[in-house]
Amino acid sequence: MVKPAYTKQFEKDLKKIKKRNEAPQCSAVGVFASLIKQKEKMKDWIYDEFNHVGVDYSKKDNVNEYDNQMGSFRDYEKEAKEFLDKLDVSNPKDLTVIDIGCGTGAFSIHASNYFKQIYAVDVSQEMLNAASSKAKVSNIDNIEFCNSGFLQFQPTEKVDIIYTKYAFHHLPDYWKQAGLLNMNKMLKPDGVLFLSDFVFKFDPDYETNTDTFINEMSKKYI
Repeated sequence: MVKPAYTKQFEKDLKKIKKRNEAPQCSAVGVFASLIKQKEKMKDWIYDEFNHVGVDYSKKDNVNEYDNQMGSFRDYEKEAKEFLDKLDVSNPKDLTVIDIGCGTGAFSIHASNYFKQIYAVDVSQEMLNAASSKAKVSNIDNIEFCNSGFLQFQPTEKVDIIYTKYAFHHLPDYWKQAGLLNMNKMLKPDGVLFLSDFVFKFDPDYETNTDTFINEMSKKYI
């Protein structure tokens, strides 16, 4: 009997999980059980967030380049403080936060100074490896690093806040609604979703404008 495509992918993912004994992730047993549950229900048309499109962030060199680029123009300490000010809460040390698309963990690390618990979530294990190393150097113990994404991640308990910046655009438009619905399930009834991302607007001559945009970005970051 020919195995369905999603069954073959499930078996591949299980092999990957078995090789992750040294990798930082949310409770190994919990992740393994969660993956089994998800894959059993998964159809072969479900979008695979772990399949890197564009830059391959499963490669360490690309992750290091990303980390250097982001650090060259983003002030993560300032972003974390401004985020706290926007929330305008009196009890941040009682609150739990999910940072989806955490990358190399810079925001999560600074935010950990203000909140009770951070779940730093990313589909790239190499990103999480870099983030975990930073946390260890800084002796931070209230961040849990989770190899997952918008469509699959679910914390063991609902959280107070979800933060995601410059990551949601990686989902194709059709799957953005699915991602929003899943994030809604992660939040407490009075929880807060903070989503910041790119919105591109072009004149009717989209080809010329797209070429110009790509060329300008290449000059600046490549």
